[in-house]
Amino acid sequence: MATTLSALNIPAFPGFSAADDHDLLKFLCRQDVGAVVIPDFMSPDELRTIIDKIYTLKDEWQPGAGPGDYTIGNVWYAYIAFDRVDDYHARSALSRAYMEWHFPGLEQRILDFCKAMVKGEDVIVRPGWGGPAFVNFTFDSETAMENGQLHTDHDGLPDSFLMSPNADDQAFSFVLPIQMPDEGGNLNVWTDVFSPDEWEKYTCGSFEDLDAPEQEPTEVVYQAGKLVALKSLRIHQIKRFQGSTDRITLNFRLTRLNGIWNVWF
Repeated sequence: MATTLSALNIPAFPGFSAADDHDLLKFLCRQDVGAVVIPDFMSPDELRTIIDKIYTLKDEWQPGAGPGDYTIGNVWYAYIAFDRVDDYHARSALSRAYMEWHFPGLEQRILDFCKAMVKGEDVIVRPGWGGPAFVNFTFDSETAMENGQLHTDHDGLPDSFLMSPNADDQAFSFVLPIQMPDEGGNLNVWTDVFSPDEWEKYTCGSFEDLDAPEQEPTEVVYQAGKLVALKSLRIHQIKRFQGSTDRITLNFRLTRLNGIWNVWF
């Protein structure tokens, strides 16, 4: 099930209010909720400005995990795909400065939003890690041609965290479509969520498919400017897409580590 915040009476950012009776994270943790769509997170004019800047920076795009996949800003999974963990951490501060220079105020906007979600608790960028970043699956990429891998966003989470009680209720992933392809490119989400008792099932290699759950997934329809939120440890999959338009998203994760909410990607 995917739902919109309008069904919860929670207004969109920047007027977002995490009132006690409208707890988005608590709602996301329900078994029957695959994802939540937050409408009007970013305006068409803001999206156009970002798209123009991204293509202006085309010569500076970093390679993603597969052919035709690119990132703007540090992206953890892209670095581990090429066994460049040390490079990721060494470049994290530079990446954040790069993103702030070209997309001023974006990181703070995400932090403010996350702070509202957790009812005013402190939210920081995870020390030594990159902040929010863009992912571009080009129209002729491998991802466009085939469905993405079934996976959970367990990569980058400490084993001690994954083994802790209720870890799945403290890790959330966010995707903001900046530009959608001509057709397809949505998200399949299953209700299956990580359990320490089934470690192997949910944490196979970061670039290996998980086994498909028995039940049918919910297809979450992406629309530019509407933020999609889901549990990081819920099984999900990018759907293939068609046309001549790249699929560009802004991605970030929010995880409670050592008692503090951390934003990173």
